[in-house]
Formats: sequence, C-alpha cells, structure tokens
Amino acid sequence: MVDLWERVPVTGLPADFAAALAAHDREGLRAMLTSGQMPAGVYGRQIVQLRAELPLDDPIFAQHRGWSALSYGDWDDLQRCIDAGPVDPHELQSLRAIILAPLDRSHVGEARTYRTALLEAWDCKVSQAQGRHRRFARRTLALPVDTAARPDVPQARHVRFRRLQDVLILAKQEAIGGKLEAAEGLAREAQRLGDDGDSLRPFARDLERLVRLARGEDERSPLEFIARLREPRGPAPLLAIAWMIDLAHLLALRRDGSLAELAALANAIAIRLCSPRFEIQTEAWRIAAELHAGNAASVRDLPGLRVQSGGTSPGLRSLPEFLSAWAGEDPDGFELSEQLARAAGQLWLQLSALAWLAALRPRRRDLRRLCLLLEASGWRRLPFVSRDVAARAAVALVEGGHRSAAIVELASASGRPKAALTVAETHATDVRAPLEARRAAVDVLHLIGVGRGHAALRDVAHGGDEIARLATQHLSDGHGTTGLSEREIEVVDLAGRGLTNREIGERLSLSRHTVARHLANACVKLGAENRAEAAVRVAAMRRG
Repeated sequence: MVDLWERVPVTGLPADFAAALAAHDREGLRAMLTSGQMPAGVYGRQIVQLRAELPLDDPIFAQHRGWSALSYGDWDDLQRCIDAGPVDPHELQSLRAIILAPLDRSHVGEARTYRTALLEAWDCKVSQAQGRHRRFARRTLALPVDTAARPDVPQARHVRFRRLQDVLILAKQEAIGGKLEAAEGLAREAQRLGDDGDSLRPFARDLERLVRLARGEDERSPLEFIARLREPRGPAPLLAIAWMIDLAHLLALRRDGSLAELAALANAIAIRLCSPRFEIQTEAWRIAAELHAGNAASVRDLPGLRVQSGGTSPGLRSLPEFLSAWAGEDPDGFELSEQLARAAGQLWLQLSALAWLAALRPRRRDLRRLCLLLEASGWRRLPFVSRDVAARAAVALVEGGHRSAAIVELASASGRPKAALTVAETHATDVRAPLEARRAAVDVLHLIGVGRGHAALRDVAHGGDEIARLATQHLSDGHGTTGLSEREIEVVDLAGRGLTNREIGERLSLSRHTVARHLANACVKLGAENRAEAAVRVAAMRRG
C-alpha cells in the first residue's frame, strides 16, 4: 500500500522554485505561488510537500504552508501557520474544526459565498450528508468567484480549477444520489476542463467508466485514479481521501480488488489525519470490502462500528447498518438502512437495500419504491447485491404487478438467463405494459434466443401491433449451431477487436444497453467469463 506521507522526488518541477526556496528568494517565491505556474492539482504531493518548507514571515507563505499542513494533518504546524498571520486564518481554522470534529457535529449551514461554500462542502463530505451535498453542488454553480481580494490565490488558475471541480462534484453527487445519465455526461465534460495533467481528470474518466458499469454496460477498462495516487504528482492525503470515498460504492461493482485497495488506503489516511468522521466512514468501507471479497471474519468488527455510529448523522449510520443486515440477510436491518440512506440522500444504498428487501421480504410499498427509483436513476447493477439477489428482486417486482423497462434491464444485467427470460416473457405478453418495456422485453427474448425465448417470441408475433411486428422481425434472424444470433456474433466480433460498447452501438445503430445485453447473453450461451473470452470462442468455432 502506498504511503502518501513518504517524501517524493521533485523531478520535473520547475527548477526556479526549488532554487528560490533554497535561496529564500521571497519575491521569486511569492511570484511563482501567486502566478499559478505550479498548481497543486497538477504537481500534487511534489509541490504540497515543498510548500511545507516555506517561511512564516509572509501572510501568503503562511497561507500556503497552512494548506500543506492541513493536507497532511500536521496540526502543530497548522497552528504555527495560524499564529503567524496568514491571509485567511478563518479558512484554515474552520477546515481544521470540520475535519477534527466529533461524530455528532452538526453542519455549518448553507453557503452564500464561495468562501463559505468551501466549508459547507467539506462538512457535507465528512458527515456523508449526500442529499445536502447534491443540492449544494447544484447551487454552487451559481456562486460567483469572490477571490479577487486574496493575494495568495492565482486568479486564472483558480477559475479554471473551480470550473473543473464544480462540474466534477456535481457529477459524483449525481452518481451517489441522482441520475446516472447526468453523472456520465458531467464526468465527460469534466475531462475537458481544468489544466492538462490535473489529477481530477483521471478521476473523471474513472467516474464515467464506473457509471457505465452501474448502468448495465460491460465496462472493464483499467482505472486511472488509484494508479495516479501512487505517483509523486498524486494528490496529498486529505484530497485523496475526499475523492476516493466517493468512488467506493461504484468500485463495489467490480471484482478486481480495487475496492479493497481503496478502502485500506482511505482507512490508513483517516487514522493518520485523526478525523473521527473520516475514520468511521473508512472503517465501514474496509469491512464492506472484506465482506465483498467473501471474508466473513470481518463480521466481528460490525458490532463495534454500529455502536460508534449510533449517535451520528444518518449518512454515517446507513452503511454500518446495511453491512450488518447484509451479513445476516436481515430484512429489518435492510429496512432501517434504507430509511437512513433515504434521509442522507444516498440513493445507491437505498436501492441496494430495497433490492434485498424485494428478494427477502417483498412488500407492496418497497416494491413500488424500488421500481420508481430504478426508473428515475438509471441504476441497473447495484452495489453489494449479488446476481442472484438482483434476479430475485426483478422477479419479485414482476410478481408484484410492476411493469417497466428498468425491471427488464435489471433482470438482464443480473446475468441470470432464467430470471431474464421470466421477466421478459411477462412484459412482452402483457398488452397493458408500457410500450418501451415491451420493446425491451422482446429484445431480451431475441437475445436469449433458443428454447423458451424463441417460443415466447412466436407467441408475441401472433398479435397485430408494433410489438408483434418487432417479434416477427427478430424471428427472421437466424441462429447458428452456437445458439448465437447473427447480431450477437457481430457484437462479439467488434468487442474482440477492442471496440467499446459506445463504438459498437454507433457502428451497428444500437443503444449501449442493447449492446451490453447482446454481450451478456453471448457470454452466457458460450460459457465465457468476459467479452474477450467470448470473442476467442467464436473465432475458434468458425475455424471449426
């Protein structure tokens, strides 16, 4: 595990800065710090560590060194910086108070200026008040930049960075408590903002990838942000933990160990920062990662975590309660965690709890809420919800009388053909179901193809409406001895050439969700673990 407190080399930094620092060239240092030549977002720990060596006989130097002390949790040096008279001691004091606040700390109030917005954002983060944070992220876009009176802030760089930060904060908050479609679009926009080399651009690319996975796509690209953390130009500890925590729930959708790596690093940072609220969040994620990996021994840590979180905000209580319910498959525990997640604005956790409730104890109210939230949010794969549980939840929704394209897509994304077939057949043959849902169902039946899927298509084709015509069209597509349709073979071929779902969709005039379903069903029919293996098997069958 990388040690973010370890001294990093200064290779690649402008030589003028190191020379000015060694020579105590006050004017040279001041000019470089206030010109934006060496932004921390680009140079990361390289520049943050050097700023810790600035003298304290100048308000600008004291402010920059104070930020470095904050970033590393050097609370003694931070006090020295405050005593020296920085440009804005209130900013440093307030952030220290928020980070070190006890577990029952109340929020700082609604921001009216960009200066106070900084404090509100941090308080939302450490208390996991995601609903308030999402509303803040929308509101802050309208707050004017009011740093003209700050001689320590490079104006042009600040405006560029603020635009990147504001858009990316809104993107991740949509991924936590809003619409995934909006999160994906905002994450793409963020990749074009800020400065070249800024560490938040890899974060934005990872966020887009992970959101596509949550929406049901077969997205397995390598992640960049965790790798950036290991580099000398990766972010300092405080910023690293702040951004890492917001990726954790999406990393739970992957099976590559990235959640465990992130959780362990975040927990180590929280402990060294001595931040009670960060500690309780990261301890919950550490336990979650172990449960996710099948390590049941971590269950023993849950009672202590629940006791600590008992008197805290809903956002800090929700995940420990969910983990306890998950470990024991306890419907009452899932119900409590759903209520806490709803109060905190953690839509992803609310959906996961509702999916478990649908599978374990389906009730009309919970099923209705799950269906509405799936439709509104775009989630199709849910954190800490296994394929079997997702399939059972989709079937429970159908048995409860709900009809929606979201349910069809949830069942399809579960990777369980039997459940996908049951859900699709029910939708396709129900003339009262929404047209969009019936179209999606017919597509799934076609993707499944052989056996009951083909039989259901023939039943639907007997009608005289648009859905019957679509079923007839699908029936005209032949299936080879592999059980794959020609369309599935086309999609697998293109995937094997390295095309993304979006590129395949553009080539074949298909939606990305349809491409994802083609790939998922092809993998099931071929017994392949992933798209690459499916492509190899198709190529082998062609060779005979």
